[in-house]
Amino acid sequence: MPLPLSRDAFPLTLFWEECEWERWKKREKEKGTFGHRIQGEGVNSSWIEDKNGGRVDRTRQKQILAEARHQWVTMRDYNVDVMIYTDTPMPTVDYFRAKMETTFPELQLCADHWKVKKLWMENFSSWNSSHRTKKLKEEPQSTTLTPGAQDTQSPDRRTPDDRDPPGESSPISTPGSTTESPVVTAAATEPQSKKASGFQSHESAF
Repeated sequence: MPLPLSRDAFPLTLFWEECEWERWKKREKEKGTFGHRIQGEGVNSSWIEDKNGGRVDRTRQKQILAEARHQWVTMRDYNVDVMIYTDTPMPTVDYFRAKMETTFPELQLCADHWKVKKLWMENFSSWNSSHRTKKLKEEPQSTTLTPGAQDTQSPDRRTPDDRDPPGESSPISTPGSTTESPVVTAAATEPQSKKASGFQSHESAF
């Protein structure tokens, strides 16, 4: 994890402490400063500032948020517990902090990593809901046949013209039945002389 920075090295920053941002946010709300219908100009992410105290632009905000979502997906794919911030194990939080602060140095411009914490708290719940919904849609749906429904996997694909005519049955034996296969019956009734003749003809072929 990156080493903590000193505020003295960044005197132009406005929100080194979270309470400073909370006071500023209250004042700006009263003045109607936030553009609620303009992406990148609302309350969320208004605490992400550069080293000169200026709010980062919408493009940078989107990059930060995309990376946060990527980290959540990666951790969940590796069966790491990812929950709301207060319920997530500290090693998981530390991993997330290190990744985000290393990739986006502006998130280091604060005390006690509160900006990474704020990023998680503002965005995780909405990501988690949409991610679960997406996973459910991707899961294959099982098919259950209802009584009376036609089994499309039936091995009998014959048309009515191909099936046994009335009064005739298929030569398939059933348990306890003495009905034999047509091949077996033909072999049993074949004249012995014919069998011998066939055998001799086979011998002469070698």
